Amino acid sequence: MDIIIYIKDSTKGMHEVSTASIDLIITSPPYWNLKNYENHPQQLGFGLTYRHFFEILKQNLIESMRVLKEDGIAVFIVGDIMESTRKR
Repeated sequence: MDIIIYIKDSTKGMHEVSTASIDLIITSPPYWNLKNYENHPQQLGFGLTYRHFFEILKQNLIESMRVLKEDGIAVFIVGDIMESTRKR
């Protein structure tokens, strides 16, 4: 059995992966507006509108499901983050 590990930017590299070819996806999507990685100009999550951020996440999820085999497993590592809208 061959094991191939892909380390890709999901916003750009997923189109290179064949449909229904992946057994396991492990990912940790970014959080919206949580941290500014100044040295990474293509970061996802900081400086976008909430709607635009979720549209990109939606497209990434669609691509993840496209490349995942029917009996594949997808693991999304996320935490509970809530932004307060209350004015101080």
